[in-house]
Amino acid sequence: MAFDIPLTEKELEELTNRSDILGGWTLFCQLAITAACFVIAAVWPNPLRL
Repeated sequence: MAFDIPLTEKELEELTNRSDILGGWTLFCQLAITAACFVIAAVWPNPLRL
């Protein structure tokens, strides 16, 4: 794939188009991962403890 070929206006618009649904899904996933990390830390606070 050649990276020196410029994009057309349509291709550039498709790459930079924003989606509220995708943004909401990304935010939800980030918050879910953060919550899961807190739950794991609360249930299993030290993985080296035997």
